[in-house]
Amino acid sequence: MLDKYLVWEASYPYLYFRSTSDGRVIVGGEDEKGEAAYLDPIKIKHKTQVHVEKLAGLTGISLGKPDFAWSAAFGITPDGLPMIGPAPGMRRVFVSMGFGGNGITFAKIAADLISAAVLCHQDVDWDLFPV
Repeated sequence: MLDKYLVWEASYPYLYFRSTSDGRVIVGGEDEKGEAAYLDPIKIKHKTQVHVEKLAGLTGISLGKPDFAWSAAFGITPDGLPMIGPAPGMRRVFVSMGFGGNGITFAKIAADLISAAVLCHQDVDWDLFPV
């Protein structure tokens, strides 16, 4: 179905979705204004339902009741790219942060980069995301 795909529906408000290795779907988007918007349980519940309905409308995929729903503060770096890599001064600790509105995309990239590093493979893209 969505195997090995990441979709960014770029209208306003935008929507991201992708599949996971265990066949689930992650869907998100539609940033909220306000520093504390991510803490409002009513907004989280409403936004979750909006995402489920938009995904069904765009793809025909019916998720039913989501297993999880979450929200987070919006953090972004000056260049718009996240910081991914070893935490300075800490052995065996990696960070991935500053995704802005692109968490679903950059989380996958971070997972690939960090898992390669744990397996002692240096990815050529490390330099794009300095910590």
